[in-house]
Amino acid sequence: MAKVNKTKKKSRTVNRKRSPRPSRRSPLLPAFKFLIIVSGLIVILYYLYTGSSPSIIRPRSEPTVVNPGKSISQSKSKPVEHKKQRHRQLAPQPTASSLSTTLQYHRLEQNYSQVTTLQKSFHRALNRQQKAAEIIRLLTLSRAQDLAPLPHQTKLLTASFKPPLITINLSSDLSKGVVNFGGQDEMLAISCLTNSFLANFPNFTALQILIEGEKRETLAGHIDISQPLHYQPTIIE
Repeated sequence: MAKVNKTKKKSRTVNRKRSPRPSRRSPLLPAFKFLIIVSGLIVILYYLYTGSSPSIIRPRSEPTVVNPGKSISQSKSKPVEHKKQRHRQLAPQPTASSLSTTLQYHRLEQNYSQVTTLQKSFHRALNRQQKAAEIIRLLTLSRAQDLAPLPHQTKLLTASFKPPLITINLSSDLSKGVVNFGGQDEMLAISCLTNSFLANFPNFTALQILIEGEKRETLAGHIDISQPLHYQPTIIE
């Protein structure tokens, strides 16, 4: 019986030696690997968005254009803007001549049979309406050295500019003041008025005269003014 027990003990010891030992892994190793991967991803994302790493390809600052037609139009619009800015830089600055106006007008000499051509300069730029008002004022101004072709009470009510026609609406003082005009006086008055307007507005070729908004056949019964009048060079020869 004692021998049997010894064999049993030996077999037990042999079995213990042959059985492999279970491997003991540290539970912190997977967590450590996970932290390394996460930290690596964070570093890569940081470099991508901040651009602090020269070795990493930076993303484009502008979003990709889906429609190629729009990108072409946008690229073409930039040079146009540069051209406009350059044109503004090269545009000439206003000079003293561009800020002044000179009007040419006609008045009568002392013998009432000749016309004299005069000029009036203004130290400011005048628009069309202001030019028309000044012409009427110069044609009605009383002076000793020459005579006004129009009655001094005459006033400009309105003036319209529709190329090639200028239409002026004068007060009824014009027709009242020329009632006693003869044919020569009426012709000179109308010619001075017509030529003074057309000389200062070269883009217009005809002048229509209205009295209180209406067309009249004549001023003093001699010269037809119902139709547009044209420049008459014969009165200044």
